[in-house]
Order: sequence, then structure tokens, then C-alpha cells
Amino acid sequence: MALLPVLGWAQNAPVDADKAWRQANDLVGQFRRGHADLLKWEQAQAKAQSPVAAAVPVNALDLSTPEAAVELAWKTHPSMANTLDRLGSANRALVVAGRWTELDPTLSWRHDGLDEVLDLAISARKAWLQATASQLALAPIKTSLDSAQVAQELGQRMVAVGNWSKLALTPYQLTWANAQLNWKRAQYAAAQDQASLLKLLQLSGKYNVVRLADALPAVPEKVMSEAEFNNQLQKIQVQVNALRRDRHRSAAQLAYQAYLGSHAVAAITQNEVLKLRDSMTEETQLHYNGMLKSTWELLGEVQNQAQARADLISAQRDLALATLDLQSALFGGEPEGLTSLGSAAADAAPKGH
Repeated sequence: MALLPVLGWAQNAPVDADKAWRQANDLVGQFRRGHADLLKWEQAQAKAQSPVAAAVPVNALDLSTPEAAVELAWKTHPSMANTLDRLGSANRALVVAGRWTELDPTLSWRHDGLDEVLDLAISARKAWLQATASQLALAPIKTSLDSAQVAQELGQRMVAVGNWSKLALTPYQLTWANAQLNWKRAQYAAAQDQASLLKLLQLSGKYNVVRLADALPAVPEKVMSEAEFNNQLQKIQVQVNALRRDRHRSAAQLAYQAYLGSHAVAAITQNEVLKLRDSMTEETQLHYNGMLKSTWELLGEVQNQAQARADLISAQRDLALATLDLQSALFGGEPEGLTSLGSAAADAAPKGH
């Protein structure tokens, strides 16, 4: 309750700016992390005083694994039942698990409708990966949004008491505006990707929400070696029609390069970029606690860390997609639209004062 006067000061122009600023700083000192904790306290109080909407039950579809998505895709396409029977339970299990290189190479990709079964399995897994990545990306993007909001609100308070100019506040307002745009785009992307997944499964309009995984496949320490790739390629080339062998070999080699590149990006993002960002955020927190860094520097580093986490999710998704393309190529397919290696976003947070 002692902080309620600050709420009023933040919302109205002060009569005595110096007195208000001293009062605010005295009250801020009661919190371990100063301004950031103060704003969180204020937001919590506002929420506590607002009516809370009752939880609405949703009709959720459990697709917590890509295997569930593949199985459901086959189930909602009954015309493939006979082909699945001919495929056999052992091969079917390998396809569902994404272990394509373990399939019998004498099975022809374009034999007796098998191509439709495998194409649908690939599409379902890709749609699941995209929807899951979009959903997971919401958390770090929301963290970045919250940090940008706190930074610009603190900046507005500095302007209100005359410690900052409006020009000094502008970079934080721009960061806040961009963070809002990123959040809206991320929300739309998540909804769109979920809708695409449901459409593929022929379940549009039947479920309000899809329950997806809490994480994407981990980045493996090792990659398929060139020798292993060439060995697998040689095995399947024997089964590929002579008229398309050169085309298939080229497609497989491109898929392998995309796989190697996406693995490198994911590994660097996970083992170097994110670890360095975590370390920088931790050090900035310590310096902030020791009054060696400003609140805005800490909030800016939190935004950078959140961006690194979002970049890792994208890199994990790209690696999983590239791995799937490589698996299908080594079973005779010719994947199109191979994964492109996106670049991480540049630091958008303004420098601290």
C-alpha cells in the first residue's frame, strides 16, 4: 500500500517534480531489483483489483508428439488403409518414428501408392514441427515484449520528472512498438500454423486448440558423416529409376548440405550464442545489483537473451525439417523447397543510460 502514491504520480503530471522523484526513489529502494520490481508489483496490484474471467474449457487435441500427428493424418485419410497394410507394421513403425534410413531400400517410393502414404507422413511431421515451433516461440517473444514495456514505462517516468528528454525516451518507445509488432506477428503465426496442421489432418473447425510438445527435438552432438551419407545414397540409387538417378543424386546432395548447415547453425546458437547471452544476462544482473549497471541495461540484456532463445527454437525447427528432408531423400524422394538458414535478429534494444 505504501507504493500507491507512486501509481498516481506515474499517471499524472507532478506538481513538485523533485519531491516526487525523491519519494519514488525511496520507495523503489524497498525492492531488490528497483524499478523493474516496482513495475511488476504495480502490474500485479492492477491485476488483483481487476475482475478475473472464468476459465473456459476448450476442446483440445493432444498432438504432443510428431508421431501422433502422422498416425492421425493416416487415420483421417482412410483411402490409404490398404497401402498401410501392405507396408507392414514394422515398416509403418519406422516411418512414424522418422527412421527412414532403416527402411528396406527395396521398397520403392513410387510403388503401389506408397508415395502418397510417405508424402502425407512428411507433410504431417513438417506441419507439426512448424506449429510446435511457433507455439514455443511465444514465450521468449513475450519476455522480450514485457522487458520493452517496462523499459519504456520507466523512461516515461524519467521524462515526467525532468531527468530525461523526450528524445532520450524515443529509442525505448520504438523498441516497445517493435516488440508489440513482433508479439502480434508471433501470435498470428502460431494460430495460422495450428490451423494449417488441423487442415492437413482434415480436422478444421473440430478443435479449438491443439496441445503440442513442450520442446523441439534436441540438437544432436554428431551429424551423419559424409561416408554414411554416400553409403545410404548408393543403396537407394540402385532402386531409383535410371532416368531420374542424376536428378535424385543432386537432390540428395543438396538435402545433405542443408542438413549440415542447419545443424551447424543450431549447434552454434545453442552452445555458443545462447550460453554467452545467459552469461551476459547473469553478469549484468550482478552489476545491476552492485549499482554498476542501469535498469535499462539489464532490461536490454533480458531482451537480447529472449531473442537468443527464440533464435534457438527457429534453428531447432530448421534442423528437424532438414533432417526429415535428408531422410526422405535417402529413401528415394526428391524433397523440394529445402530449409533456408535464417539469420538471427540483430540486437534491437537501445543502449542503457
